[in-house]
Amino acid sequence: MARKKQADGTNKKEDSKVLTILIALLIVIIWLAIFALLIKLDIGGFGSGVLRPILKDVPVIHRILPDVTDEQVASENNYSYSSLPEAVAKIKELELTIEQLNQKESDAKANAEELQAEINRLKGF
Repeated sequence: MARKKQADGTNKKEDSKVLTILIALLIVIIWLAIFALLIKLDIGGFGSGVLRPILKDVPVIHRILPDVTDEQVASENNYSYSSLPEAVAKIKELELTIEQLNQKESDAKANAEELQAEINRLKGF
């Protein structure tokens, strides 16, 4: 009979330990969720001002950071353009410049071929 009571007492102690661990784990998860929500909603600028420079390159954790604008990403990465339309306009301008330079190159090659043909013609004299 004494052994039976002793076995029941240890079983209750184990159950209470497991329950205590589960409750503590639940409390920790709730606090982590609250902190993640505060960071995601950027309350007090903590998510964007303090944590973004630190956590922006961490693979999974960066998903809790608040969303950023193109201008903010451009300033963080030291881009020379502050918006996407400005960058697209510059790309089109540079493509036009490349096309003009390619045209000049082909004209110069044609001129060089003409001059070489003239040199070959004049070698006979």
